[in-house]
Amino acid sequence: MILFFVVLLFRLYFSFSVAPFSDDTSYFHLKNIEHIKENIFPMTYDELSYGGRPVLFNWIFHYFLIIFSFIPFYLKIIPQLLMSLTVILVYILSKFLVKDEKSALFAAFISGFIPLIIRETINKISIYNLVIPLILYLIYCFMNIKNRRFLIQFLLLFIFLSILHPFSIIFSLALLLYLLVKYTEDKNIRKNEIKLALISFLIAIIINLMIFYEAIMLYGIEILWRNIPESLYVNTFNQLNIFSLILGLGYITIILGIPGIYYGFRKVKLDIVYMMSSLLLIISIFLSFNVLDFYTSLMFIGILTSVFASLAITIFVKYLKITKLEKYKSYFFTGLFFAIILLSFYPSMDIAQVQLENTITQNEVDALKWIKEDSEGEDVIFGSLYEGHSINYFSGKKNFYDTNFFLAPRPALRLLESDAMINLESSEMALRLYKKNNIKYIFFSDKFKRFNGIEELKYDNLSCFEKHDFVYKIVC
Repeated sequence: MILFFVVLLFRLYFSFSVAPFSDDTSYFHLKNIEHIKENIFPMTYDELSYGGRPVLFNWIFHYFLIIFSFIPFYLKIIPQLLMSLTVILVYILSKFLVKDEKSALFAAFISGFIPLIIRETINKISIYNLVIPLILYLIYCFMNIKNRRFLIQFLLLFIFLSILHPFSIIFSLALLLYLLVKYTEDKNIRKNEIKLALISFLIAIIINLMIFYEAIMLYGIEILWRNIPESLYVNTFNQLNIFSLILGLGYITIILGIPGIYYGFRKVKLDIVYMMSSLLLIISIFLSFNVLDFYTSLMFIGILTSVFASLAITIFVKYLKITKLEKYKSYFFTGLFFAIILLSFYPSMDIAQVQLENTITQNEVDALKWIKEDSEGEDVIFGSLYEGHSINYFSGKKNFYDTNFFLAPRPALRLLESDAMINLESSEMALRLYKKNNIKYIFFSDKFKRFNGIEELKYDNLSCFEKHDFVYKIVC
């Protein structure tokens, strides 16, 4: 419990260090939560995103958060509280795996400070703050389905997961792969496992078909890629390097987790090893086909790998016992503690600080509010792709585009047009594009400048662009 509070306080400290949220998607959630609180029903058509478009999301996440709206600053607290629960669940799963409290505690410590997860979830309203701990608890319930209480919990929570997020399909496929692995390893498969895996798969398919029926009719098999422009996949992988991946997952997670996975699958051969290995494999397959977002996949891989780290720790301690080096066991744990501090905790602090520095500033918020007062009618604001929801929320005006590509009108074309509007030297050609898209303002934020590698507009004639703080107003 002490570790849980340490992780929670760490997250809350950084979350409350700035008033705004640290990512643009949080403002998509915030806008929809406020809409539900005012209208009871979820938003199905967004008049501001892409100038107006239908919206389809698993709204139960917003209803779930609204339950806690009686708590002050609940949108800052609840997502961080949920994500902090992962350390307790990693401890429970690790102890179930290795039957050793100390190894399980260190695995939980590792899971609490995986830099990539800190980056993707701190000071943010992210659905994965709920999905990740839910998946971990479902694994634990599935390992204990002999107990009727856990069986009922599994079914109820899996139905909730299916309504909450399409990851339920991935999890149900992992259950089926788990059965296949047990069969190939000539392990006893209980009837309850077969029934529950099949029922889970059917529940996931039926519920997701019900939620996404219209989108499936529109996109067909292409729905798996969520209408995300291919150029964004290319940019994501071009920016990756092995050093950033290792740093993101954490050196300790990799150093201990990978041997733990290997030893667990080859030597230990417990059901929980097969279950988590199956989930890791399914996630990797979906990642390889770009069905799962890259960083989302790494978050799940990091958490599951930290559980396997407990196995590597236990094996090493047993090795010390049989080699007359047991008297050095306390030195090993002390060294491991400081290694986690050095290689996981400090990098997590650095990356959390970077997130705060990348947060929208009050001056930028004031600029968007100025646009709200200055603009008329159906004016559109052009800004960074990764600030589209913030533009909507603070200005109350239409954006040119945002990262919610699902059901968005021709996002690939908009990306091409945005590149042209940014990189063209001819102001006349740029103004044609602005006029075509009814763009009246350019939100020239720090993020816009960093993302596009510019400090000022590059047009040959700026007479039609009236400059204000963080804003260019198009006056021609």
